[in-house]
This record gives sequence, C-alpha cells and structure tokens, in this order.
Amino acid sequence: NTAGNTSTSGKLKAGTYSGIESVSALSGTDAGNYSYSGVVGNYTVNQLALTGATIAGVTTTYGTAASSGAVSFGNKVSGDVVSDASSIVSPANSSSNHLKAGSYNQSAAASLGGADAGNYTFAGYTTTVPNYTVNQLPVQVLNTVVNSRIADGSNLAELSHGILKTIFTNDVVQLQQSGVFTQVDTGVGIPVLAQDTLAGKDAANYLLIQPQNLVADLLAPPEPPAVINSQVISLGGSEPLVNKPSPIISWNSGGQGSSESGNSQSSSGSSYQQSEQISIKIGNSGLSQLTLIGGVINAPL
Repeated sequence: NTAGNTSTSGKLKAGTYSGIESVSALSGTDAGNYSYSGVVGNYTVNQLALTGATIAGVTTTYGTAASSGAVSFGNKVSGDVVSDASSIVSPANSSSNHLKAGSYNQSAAASLGGADAGNYTFAGYTTTVPNYTVNQLPVQVLNTVVNSRIADGSNLAELSHGILKTIFTNDVVQLQQSGVFTQVDTGVGIPVLAQDTLAGKDAANYLLIQPQNLVADLLAPPEPPAVINSQVISLGGSEPLVNKPSPIISWNSGGQGSSESGNSQSSSGSSYQQSEQISIKIGNSGLSQLTLIGGVINAPL
C-alpha cells in the first residue's frame, strides 16, 4: 500500500515501510488447497545518488550582476522536483565592490532542495573548467587633444587632455596617453593613431576603446641663420679685402638690426669697411668684435 507515500513523479518515496506489503491472492494449480491470513511485509526504498551533475555557463560584463548557473542532474527521475543552488568559486571584487573581470569555476553544494529532495543524495559538484565569465567593460576616451610639432624624423605624437568615460566610483584607474603619426614627413592634418593604456589596480576590469579620427600637423623646422664660415671675426684693422667674396654681416646695436654685404656701406651714421679684419663703427661706440655662435654673429657693440 503506497497511498500517501509517493513522490511528485508517482514513485514510492525513499524510506522504510513496515507492513506495507501484503498477499492479495494465491495462484497456481494447487492454490485451492491453501488458505492464508494476515501476511504482511516490510519494504525499504533507498535514496538515489544523483550523478551526471552539470552547471550552466554564465557570461556577463563587469559591473552587471548575473546569477550563477542552473544545476541539473543526469539521473534525476523525470517529474521529481529537486533543485540545488550553484555559487562562484573564490569570487574577487574590485575597489567598487563589483566582481572582477575574469573566468571563475562554479560549484553546487551537497544540500538539495525541492519537494522530492529527500529521495536523493548528492555529493556536490565543481566545474572542471571555469565557466562563469565576466568580460571587461568597454570604456571610451573623450576630449583627446593632439599637439602639432616640428618634424624630427620620428613618428611619436603627443596626446593629452583625455578623459575616461564610465569608470565606476571608487575604482582606481588612470589613463596614460600616447600615439604615433602615420608618417614622419611634414604635412597638415596627418592622421594620428592613439596607443593609450590604462593603469591602476582596477584597470584590468576595463577594455579601453582608443580615440578615433585624431589629426595633427608636422611642421617644417625653421631655416637656420646664415653662417659665415665657422670662425671668430674681429673688428679692427683696415686692410681692404680685395677681390674676395664679401660676407653677410648682421649685428645689433641699441636694439637696431642690420644686414649688409659689399666692400663698404654707410647707413644712419654707421659705417664699416670690409676687410680681412672687418672694421665697423656704430656712431661713437667705437670698434668691437663679432663672434660666430651657432651660426649667428653677435656684435657686442
């Protein structure tokens, strides 16, 4: 008699039953020669050990909570109500208290739930490979500025002013900006490829999206000043420099600049006579000396 002792699936529940069995009739050629009464028996149903457990995989993104995977069993009787809860093995949280990006194993405890849990045993289960995945959260860089510069043969670009979008409060993340020009020759509006990186203890939870459509200029270097050989030219003496190329001389006196060439020239009360030792007289300032420094002649007059 199993009345009141069956599971959701209609099977006799696990347990020991006294007097549950009885003889209802005799059969056989000689059954009529016998009689019986009060014949009963005990009946034991052992719990079924659950096997073939699996835990469904889960994929989410950093900062978005997701429940762990559903647990299923390979030999549970169809129709029975049996459940188990899974959990993440060794979860690790970031500074903002979100589960860190990465892959985790999942486990199911030995304790079972559901109306028919008492008919089963379970030893627990842990996935053999990580199957709970937290992907990095994509983050954009806003307001990037690229500085134009003088071309020097390298393709390095200077990026600045970038701001990270969508960083969770309390997460420790810093933006480090760099980039390269797509050419090393001079030009205007040259495309620049950003090579930004993230730093900080929580940086690994974010996927950096490089800023796009960056341009800047590579400018030609300024023309170097005229060079007169590579010597010191002293003012003094008066021997003419005959039939020799005349230099271009520049000097500054009292804030006035001038550049002259030729054997001799007078201007604004100032004069010089080109010579081996070039003589220059500026007003009443007397003679002085011209010194070539880095291609520029300075005349301390």
